[in-house]
Amino acid sequence: MELRAVRTEPGTAPPDGCTVVVLADELYEALRRALDLSAPPPPRPARLAVLPARPSTPVDRLTDREAEVLRLMAEGLSNAEIAQRLFVSSATVKCHVAQVLRKLGVRDRVQAVVAAFRGGLCD
Repeated sequence: MELRAVRTEPGTAPPDGCTVVVLADELYEALRRALDLSAPPPPRPARLAVLPARPSTPVDRLTDREAEVLRLMAEGLSNAEIAQRLFVSSATVKCHVAQVLRKLGVRDRVQAVVAAFRGGLCD
């Protein structure tokens, strides 16, 4: 991942695929010194740090346990089998499955498993 600090005029669009964070003067200068940017900053612009945007997938919003339940769903395990594997109750698994479906914005287990493969959670 590349980290760049740039200064742009207010209202200027950032480069495509970047997240823009407005920094205080002191923080911008400290970041610029840490990155050892050789170009002198232009006078009196807004201070911005441009970070490459990482595409967020719905799978990234899952907790570790929810992701684990989703992986086991992708293996074709039932709620009872997942409960046995994780040493929890079937009701707990049912809650995790409901949270997975809600966070992924899908209707059923099949769509959740498809989202897991598309999101890179499963091979």
